[in-house]
Amino acid sequence: MELRQKAYYAARDAGATDLIDVVVPRGEIPKLMEEIDAISRKYATIITGAGHAGDGNIHLAILEPDHDKLSMIAGELYQVGKSLGGAISAEHGIGCARKKYFMEVEDQKR
Repeated sequence: MELRQKAYYAARDAGATDLIDVVVPRGEIPKLMEEIDAISRKYATIITGAGHAGDGNIHLAILEPDHDKLSMIAGELYQVGKSLGGAISAEHGIGCARKKYFMEVEDQKR
């Protein structure tokens, strides 16, 4: 637990501009990691992760200063999580900051 908490502060101190929470079934974690790598390469940005893989919950730090690009990256990460049978949040809830993404992901299901 302490390492995960320190990872948050290390990412923030390194310049993370957004910290998001994605949860997927444990068996889908390898695919999630592949997709995160692909998104990182697509946008030429850095995305780091730490979490509690035992329950499929991954905390991602996105180091992207461009706000529009950051929004697209977060949206894609949430879509990937949902497509792998997961959700856009496991323990931190949706709240105002994530409502837009929640609505977009839910609209994709219909």
